[in-house]
Amino acid sequence: MWSKFNPVKSIKRRLQRSIQTKLAVVLLLVGLISLSSLGYLSVWLGRQEVETEVGKRNREVAMLISGQVDAYLGSIVSDLKFSGSYFSTPPAANEPSSYYVFRLLKKNAEQTYLSMAYIDRNGVRRAFFAGTLDEINKPPTGSQDSMLDKSLKNMSNDPAYLTTKNGNLYFSKITFPDGPNSPTIIVAVPVQDAKDTFLGSLLVEVNLIHLLDIVKTVKSDQTTEATLVDESGTVFASSDPKLMAAKIPANRMSEIQRDSQTKSLYTASNNELYFTGYAPIKGQAGWAVIISQAASEALSGITRLAVIALSIVILAVIVISFIAILLSKTITRPIRELATAANRITTTGSLDEQIPYTSQDEVGELTASFNGMILALRKTRMALEHWNRELEHKVEVRTHELTDSNEKLEEINKELERANLHKSQFLANMSHELRTPLNAIIGFSEVLQDQLFGSLNPKQARYVDNILTSGRHLLNLVNDVLDLSKVEAGRMELHWEEFPVRPAITEVLNQLATLAAKKELILTAEIAADLDLITADRSRFRQILYNLLSNAIKFTPQSGKVEIRGCRISAGEPGKCIAQFEVEDNGIGVSAEHLETIFESFRQVDNTYSRQYQGTGLGLALTRRLVEMHGGKIEVSSQPGVGSTFSFSLPLIAVEQPVFAENSTFAN
Repeated sequence: MWSKFNPVKSIKRRLQRSIQTKLAVVLLLVGLISLSSLGYLSVWLGRQEVETEVGKRNREVAMLISGQVDAYLGSIVSDLKFSGSYFSTPPAANEPSSYYVFRLLKKNAEQTYLSMAYIDRNGVRRAFFAGTLDEINKPPTGSQDSMLDKSLKNMSNDPAYLTTKNGNLYFSKITFPDGPNSPTIIVAVPVQDAKDTFLGSLLVEVNLIHLLDIVKTVKSDQTTEATLVDESGTVFASSDPKLMAAKIPANRMSEIQRDSQTKSLYTASNNELYFTGYAPIKGQAGWAVIISQAASEALSGITRLAVIALSIVILAVIVISFIAILLSKTITRPIRELATAANRITTTGSLDEQIPYTSQDEVGELTASFNGMILALRKTRMALEHWNRELEHKVEVRTHELTDSNEKLEEINKELERANLHKSQFLANMSHELRTPLNAIIGFSEVLQDQLFGSLNPKQARYVDNILTSGRHLLNLVNDVLDLSKVEAGRMELHWEEFPVRPAITEVLNQLATLAAKKELILTAEIAADLDLITADRSRFRQILYNLLSNAIKFTPQSGKVEIRGCRISAGEPGKCIAQFEVEDNGIGVSAEHLETIFESFRQVDNTYSRQYQGTGLGLALTRRLVEMHGGKIEVSSQPGVGSTFSFSLPLIAVEQPVFAENSTFAN
């Protein structure tokens, strides 16, 4: 049983069914969100303030140390320039100039200058000393500087000599000859006379150990470090001995330089977050001071504040939860009593019960309204029972009337079906009865026209031609009526066969050549090379073409043009094609509102008695039925005064069995 218990579904079900639970949860969430937001905002603002102040302090300390380092290097340069001026004046009696200058430098800063050298204007080292103060203080013997290395050495290609020869100061790269805690640098100044004439160079090897004393002055706690780096990122002085001679990667140096001007945050190689301050050393390109403090130490006060805020929030949530439960019970108790009474009324269906209430607040008003609703429902039920009885009586009467009407309507439909069938049968029978005398009239007229039984005078010949023309016209009308009646009666069958399309079109064109010649029309055909065989009822296909071409000839003015085109197009499905035919003329055209009317039976656009173009209006109607029986579609596009284009399509699918019209209008 316990394995099927789902606490999430249980809580969700409780929330859906209990207003008390919802109200308690809402009050709890409001208090929790408010207090949490207030606590978070306080901690966040405190953190921002600490970050700003620590970053500002670190940058100020870095700039202070940068100034001290710059002053220290400047004092060395000043000392060297001052000492170098002695090379441009005659030395004291029995005291060589190199010895005097080196002793003076060693006396001023014994621990700072590890070695000293003098190079003349030609790049030849004239003197070198790397001893102690006691050694340099021994008086020279004879005319030689016994403590100095007087051996000549060519240093004309030394970068220190070349730099100072141009009147510039020289600072070499920092080296660590005796280990990480012994950073040294070569400093050289030019020696010049009063006229700034280059006399030589004074070089000293400077011990930068004094810089350690400068950076150690800022180590106020165990997590704040001051570091000096050169242009390559190598640490040559740091309050943390472990960082001496270490190299900071270029990407991390770029990050420190960039972030120190904005957020002052830096992630070290050990993935610990530091607040940094960065300041370049003005006198040395690429040298910089970096002040860093662990964020955990700087934000320790904020962390304690966050813990206190969290504790307050938890305590407040407990208090709010207790208040929310009491308040929700006080509010929802009368509502629950009202719901119980309403459920009892719903279950029993009794509207005679009234719910008692004593409070005058919103719940009391709700109870009074509910009692009023019960009274209204009681009156409504009585009215509904009355109207139901009335409605049942009316429905019974109306049902009887509808039954009689449906029976009469069925009789009328049967009469209409019989009348429609009799009409189609009458038209078919009458068409057959008319064909026999018409064929006789046409046959005898042809015999008279051929003058087989004697010659005719011109007037008689003209009358015979009129009789023959009228008879043939009447026979065509009878044939159209007969075909249309067969279609409507569902008695027309299609005789499918596969035949070449070009000869069938040529036969129709030959039949209409005389009619086109009378109006001097140009009658042409353009059939695509890939359209050869089609599967259709050949006689009905010729009838479709004949109707469309004769219609185009009839409505095309003198010396016009009628063209039939045929091509093979895709049917929209892979591997299936259809034959598309178009009959185009430059005749009178049809307006847009009459494009559907022309396909209706016994309808023409011009219905006046004295219309110019005669006809029964059956040709296009029959043509449309024949195309649709083949499974195709016929369309027309026309513009008055420009011409018309009738297009129809026939599937190019060979059938295994004869296909009859399956349209519901022509069902067998």
